Amino acid sequence: MPDKNSKFKTTDMENVAAEDIDISKGQAEFLKSLMKYIRIGELAPMKLRRLFNKSNHMKYFVNENWGDEEHFISLALDEKNSNQISQILYFLNVKNKIERVPTKQDMNELSVIDIGDYEKKFKTWENFLDLLGFDPWYRNNDSDITKKLKNIRKAKANNSRTDDYEEQEKSNLFLKNDTLEETIKKINELRTTIKENFEKKDSEENYADYSYVEMFNLLEKYIEIMPNKSKYDNIKDLS
Repeated sequence: MPDKNSKFKTTDMENVAAEDIDISKGQAEFLKSLMKYIRIGELAPMKLRRLFNKSNHMKYFVNENWGDEEHFISLALDEKNSNQISQILYFLNVKNKIERVPTKQDMNELSVIDIGDYEKKFKTWENFLDLLGFDPWYRNNDSDITKKLKNIRKAKANNSRTDDYEEQEKSNLFLKNDTLEETIKKINELRTTIKENFEKKDSEENYADYSYVEMFNLLEKYIEIMPNKSKYDNIKDLS
C-alpha cells in the first residue's frame, strides 16, 4: 500500500504497453513533480532508480499506474519510439533547460522527439499543453521580442493621426442602405485585409508558436458551424 504521505491518487495496474498509455491530469502532475528532482542532463536510468529508492510514494504511484519501475524507466527514456510518458518528460527536460515553457520552435530546435509525434499522441499541441497545465495559447515572449513590441507600439503612437484617418475610413465601410449581398461582400473583403494585417503582425512580432493568423482561422471555423440565422440576423449592426 502507498504510504500515507502520498499526495497522488493511484489505481491498480500491471505493466502497461506504450500504445495503451493515456495520460490523465493526475498522472501528468506526477510526471511534472518527478522532473523537479532531475537536473539538466540527468534524465537517465540511474537517476530515476535513485528517486524511486528514496521516495516510496513515487515508486508506488509508478507501480500502480504503469507497472514496475524498470518498465516505467524503459517507457520514460524511449525517444526513438516515443510514448506519452517519454514525450512529457523530454518536453519538461527542455523546459528546465531554457527555463520557460517551450514553444513549437523551441522543440523543433532542442527536442530529440519530433513535434509531429506529440501531435499524434495528444491529437493537438494545444491538448498537450493544456494537459500539463500550461497556457495552450502560449507565445514566446523573450526580451528581444518584447523590445520589438515596444518599438512597434511607440511607432503606432507617433502615427495617431494616420490611425484616426483609418478609423474614419472604417466607419464608412458598412452603410445602412447596403443590401445583404453587398454587406457580405464587404465582410469578405475586410476578412482578407484583416488576415493580411495579421500575417504582417506575426512577422513583426517574430512569430514563434501560436499566431494571430492561427487564432483568426480558429474563429472562422467557429463561425462556419454557426447557424446562418445567427450569422446574419444583426449584420446591419456593424454599420
